[in-house]
Amino acid sequence: MAELTNLCDFPAIVVRVKSMIDKGIRIELDLPESETNTLAVLHGLQRDDKPLRVVIYDDDEFQNVLLAERKQGNG
Repeated sequence: MAELTNLCDFPAIVVRVKSMIDKGIRIELDLPESETNTLAVLHGLQRDDKPLRVVIYDDDEFQNVLLAERKQGNG
């Protein structure tokens, strides 16, 4: 299977989910102040106007899986 390259990976909190008049959905996220690089990537993606695939994980679960994989790799 081909490897996928992520465009950015960041922690966020969902602040608002809104239905739009045109039947679209707008989602607002709150990112930590430390995510300035993510901000730059997202600005670039906004100009690209290409569809993205968004996959959402619970951050605690995600971190636990990463930790378990690291332990297996080092064990």
